[in-house]
Amino acid sequence: MMGDRLLPLLPSIIRGESRPDDPLAKTLAAFEAALALVEATIGKGYDDSFIETCDPRLLSYLGDLIGYQSVLDAGYGKTSEDAADAGNLRRDIARTIWLRRRKGTPAAPAAALKAATGWHSVVFENSRNVVTAASVRLPSQVAGRGLPDFRALVRLNNPPNPPPETVSRVATLRRIDAQGERGRWHPQDVVLEAWPRRAYQMHDVTPLQIADTSYWSFSPIGLDTQLYGPADMGDCPPVLVSAAPVHLHGVAGPASNHPRIYGEGRAMAVKVRCGETLEPLDPQWVTFGPVGADHACSKEGGWVIDPDSGRILPPLRAPEFLVRYYYEFGGDVGGGAYRQGIAPPANLVIADSLTHAWGALQAEAKKEQSTSIVAGPSERPTVFMGDCVLDTESIAFEGLMLVCSRLIIGPNVMSLVLRDCTIVDSKGNPAPIVCEPRVLEDTRGPADITIERSIFGGLSAADPSRVRLKPLSHCIVQPHGGEVSLLAMLPQTGVNSTVFGAAPLVGQVITRLNSIVPSQGQTRTTPVRFESERYGTVGYAQPADEQPDASRESGAFRPVSRAWMHRAMDKRLAEYVPLEARAGIILSTH
Repeated sequence: MMGDRLLPLLPSIIRGESRPDDPLAKTLAAFEAALALVEATIGKGYDDSFIETCDPRLLSYLGDLIGYQSVLDAGYGKTSEDAADAGNLRRDIARTIWLRRRKGTPAAPAAALKAATGWHSVVFENSRNVVTAASVRLPSQVAGRGLPDFRALVRLNNPPNPPPETVSRVATLRRIDAQGERGRWHPQDVVLEAWPRRAYQMHDVTPLQIADTSYWSFSPIGLDTQLYGPADMGDCPPVLVSAAPVHLHGVAGPASNHPRIYGEGRAMAVKVRCGETLEPLDPQWVTFGPVGADHACSKEGGWVIDPDSGRILPPLRAPEFLVRYYYEFGGDVGGGAYRQGIAPPANLVIADSLTHAWGALQAEAKKEQSTSIVAGPSERPTVFMGDCVLDTESIAFEGLMLVCSRLIIGPNVMSLVLRDCTIVDSKGNPAPIVCEPRVLEDTRGPADITIERSIFGGLSAADPSRVRLKPLSHCIVQPHGGEVSLLAMLPQTGVNSTVFGAAPLVGQVITRLNSIVPSQGQTRTTPVRFESERYGTVGYAQPADEQPDASRESGAFRPVSRAWMHRAMDKRLAEYVPLEARAGIILSTH
């Protein structure tokens, strides 16, 4: 009963025969409640002194005490999606305290970069690496006595004939934060070489044999593909946020010499048919080497993989086989490993990444007036569509690679939904979506088209008034030929989509923030240069680094833009390096 603690402390002459409903007892009960709160606060004071155990209401005070500013808040807008990316406040402040305690140590800037971006990096303390200063009187630099090349110990690729173990580092007068790579070797600077490329796993894929040759392509449509692996040589999750290319000059020779690259659970692997099952191919049968049209199959049962082109040369009379590999791509667009969770309801769910013919699927995919196919989690099956016409009332595809010269939508279609799809022709060019005309007697309303996180080659319709295009979301549109008639209809409220240039625009254009680029006007557009304009190559549709941030931080890959990450970290690295030192990041993208 409240008041039992304070009431006995009073003299008996005052306490008398007090009862719970007496005014004195009620007053003491109120004091006792306040006392209990003060005691609880004092008791919790020890816990509130630490970020791991403090009350959530005190997080902002502790953050202000250390001058906390999130490494994730620069470069983003104020949308709900951006707010979710800010992460957990308690975790972020705890990381800041951890890093501040290690200020001036090599581990601090690398850990800060890893926490904010997920990128693997190598730290160069120039005060230790630079051995010769450049003379201001001489135009040429004088080579120094040399230092060990530490990168050879941590890079993914080690050449078979390594260069000398020492590399001369000549000091520069420029600073890293002002001159980028040109000021890399100033003695007082700290440089982080980071690997920002993303790569996505293709799991148990049907390779494609290239016509008139003996080799096969890892790509299910036969494109030459640079193979990737984790930059830190660590685990191989479905999506790598820090990936490095696997170059032939670094891995040439037996695959058994590179257990971190080839094998089950590693960056690449091969499975062969053994009776009713598929078994991993032992590394002793695999060699890394060049593969081309002039190479013949081995008679001794050896397999040859060329990681620079994504080609594999099996032996004569090789059994059926599947491949697993990583390919580079700028973000979560077009289907694949990033699709997690439970597949949505559909007439047909494809739980593999194999190659399928449309003729074998359409019986299951069509039910009454609907056609729907969904890929299973982390899968991206390839469907060769041919010249078929989709003409059911409702069509929905999700997580598929559709191979066709044109995706033809018949006159009976009233709803088309494409999510996480890649629509390309057999040469790898994004293919257009073509809506066929309706008969004049058709009095139904316009057909609804919804396209999200997909890659396609434009949109055309014989009668644009019969089509209602909903806002695109995180799409890449690359028209080829004249299939652009509906690009002028793209809504101004489209979200984060990249549209390659079309007449009358010159060059390429890319969307900014929450706008979309119409083909017939130049309002709200940002001209950019892309690393690559060819689907299937490294850097496809990704803005090149040597241009303004407004161009680099826009388009389909904006949620994972390395431009804003780079800028945010540049501002924060100074907190973790020694006094008078400057820090900078150099991105390793090749």
